[in-house]
Amino acid sequence: MAEKINDVGLLVTLINDKKIYIAAYLLSLPQESLCVEELLEVIRQNGGTKIVAINPNAVVSVNHALVAMAYALKTYEKKRNIAKAFHVEVMLFIAATKDISKALSICQPLNKFDKILLIDFDYDLNKLLERLNKIADELNSKIIRYVCPDEQLKLIQRALSITENEIAATYSTNMLEATEKCLLSRMALEFLSR
Repeated sequence: MAEKINDVGLLVTLINDKKIYIAAYLLSLPQESLCVEELLEVIRQNGGTKIVAINPNAVVSVNHALVAMAYALKTYEKKRNIAKAFHVEVMLFIAATKDISKALSICQPLNKFDKILLIDFDYDLNKLLERLNKIADELNSKIIRYVCPDEQLKLIQRALSITENEIAATYSTNMLEATEKCLLSRMALEFLSR
């Protein structure tokens, strides 16, 4: 198990004064043959009812996904969520918008895919890690390190209308860091506006 968790992003936050563990990880499947319905069935069978599947092309970093899940959990706790469906609320934060159709168009997994980003949470870290390993094993997939390619980064910037002025204001050393900072700032503002 230790082998597989090296490439899993983890975040610990408090919800209702209880520690909650959030994991984000990229699954690489042996071939582009899995569809969303098959993935959701495997997730349900393994007790992952709140796992959110995201098109990896929508995310600049694992941190981006982890923080989006944390904000979604907190808005649900405070009953300030926009979306009725939890997975859509997470997508709203990833896209840093209140526009559900925009978030879905950016974040929703493709019908067939060979890579998928999953975000999950649990109050018990061991259960969380056990579940992600079971899902990876059942799908005959590998958990791999998420790296946003430069060309994808540009597409995300365009899709989310991140301006050159926003990028320059971050004083970052590279484009990935700058884009991540812009999105984390936008997500924080989105959370505070609710």
